Amino acid sequence: MKNNNPEQTSLRLEHYFDMSSEVDNLVDALEKNHVLECIDFCCYIGCNELIRIAEVIENNKTLKHINLSSNQINTVGADILFNVLKVNNTLEYVYIFDQPIGSTNTEIANMLTENNTLTKLVFSSCNIMDHGAWLVAIGLLNNSCLKSINISFNNIGPKGAEELALALCMNKTLDTLGLSNNNIGCMGAKHIAKSLEKNNVLTSLDLNTNNICDCGAIALLKTLNVNTSLKYLYLDQNDCTDETVFELAKSPEKKRLEELRLLNNEITESGAKELLKAVKEKNLATMINIRNNGISQVITDELEEIGKINIMFVKRNIIFLFEHFGKTINENNQVFPREVRIKFLAKLLPEVDNAERIIYNKLRNHYRHNTSL
Repeated sequence: MKNNNPEQTSLRLEHYFDMSSEVDNLVDALEKNHVLECIDFCCYIGCNELIRIAEVIENNKTLKHINLSSNQINTVGADILFNVLKVNNTLEYVYIFDQPIGSTNTEIANMLTENNTLTKLVFSSCNIMDHGAWLVAIGLLNNSCLKSINISFNNIGPKGAEELALALCMNKTLDTLGLSNNNIGCMGAKHIAKSLEKNNVLTSLDLNTNNICDCGAIALLKTLNVNTSLKYLYLDQNDCTDETVFELAKSPEKKRLEELRLLNNEITESGAKELLKAVKEKNLATMINIRNNGISQVITDELEEIGKINIMFVKRNIIFLFEHFGKTINENNQVFPREVRIKFLAKLLPEVDNAERIIYNKLRNHYRHNTSL
């Protein structure tokens, strides 16, 4: 790292790395390095080591991605990290997973308020609970740059979901929210659903494994009659029954999701048939996945086949757009070079990530506004 090899832009320190004995050497190397963009500290960092590393990160001008998963960072360590993120102006993605941080760390609210470069934050499995969710919500109220946050596996209940819902009513930048594997329940889902009536920027919502049941799922589906931004809704393993799919089946045709997932619920063959009928008649969503519900393979395959046909239709539209317009804006209002267009088309598959989905939505909207089918 000290030699600033331009080809070495990432560094991963595995679990076997003894950070306590090597922290001085690492800090010295980081201080002299000016090319490193991504670093994974997966090596049992404690607060003492984090203090030294934080001093370097605070003034670093090249790091964009830092992973601090599976370390030993407690509330004190989190305070140190979040204080650094208040002043660092290059980091875009911070990944914090499986840390004993707890619910009392107030600096996350201050960091989200003051930081103006972070676009993606994973703060998962840190046991922040409802109080921690409230602190995150305070930060989101005043944040204008974060686009994606994942706070799954955090023992967040209905109250925490309510606080986050209030923030969603006001936040104007967040497009992806991961809340899976908490316990927000039906009431928490209803709070989120209510916020979606006012929020018009969130495109992806993950509520897998939250015990929301039919009442919560139905509330979310009903709010889509008003909300026009949400495109990706994940409701796996939530004890949803045929009542949920019946609500979806009777939805007006204007309700349009790009992807709906209801894996590992309690949907029967009868509910699946009703849903399949509605999908054929109304074209409710591009992709619907209801596997692992005790439903015959024939129906699940047919639902997914309809999704593939829709995906191919989208592909043809985008190819037409590139051929006939050529100059298509991206997220920075810049022109897509030819090689970028080719690469994007090659990667446009049914299983695309959120970043590609954002671009795809922009292209589709641009197409609709500039030509007709």
